[in-house]
Amino acid sequence: MNKEHFTRLLLKQRNGNEFIIKIENGKPYQGIYQVLNYLASKNKMNELVLTAEIVFMEIAKNSFNFPITNSIRLSFWLPKQRVSTFSEIQIDNESIEIGKHTTVRLLLIERDFLINQIEAGTIFEMGVFPNAIATGHVIGINPKENLI
Repeated sequence: MNKEHFTRLLLKQRNGNEFIIKIENGKPYQGIYQVLNYLASKNKMNELVLTAEIVFMEIAKNSFNFPITNSIRLSFWLPKQRVSTFSEIQIDNESIEIGKHTTVRLLLIERDFLINQIEAGTIFEMGVFPNAIATGHVIGINPKENLI
């Protein structure tokens, strides 16, 4: 079995019901991001749009091929928090390199633990929670949107 090319994801509800869903080819954690994106778009969850500066650590080479030149999805959390939220990093006309500070557009699903916690200068971590592969800080908050 190739653990890099999953095409099915097993979801188990608290009541014991299980569902197998078809997903795009990829690693298991990428499948759950697809599910979250689908649920957010169907439920019209609010999105928080940030301009941020991020830097990827050396350990990120285990998860991505660098340079990164397209949008990627990771978990987002504030230091010392025990929960995370879905995020998408979008870049314009540049690439992300290991150790290079890069300004990006960051899309987050707005969750209760983020209310009144995000402002210019807020430090955050990204990766597969709780293992950070990138750190950053907020430069600015853009107007709220609905996920489409």
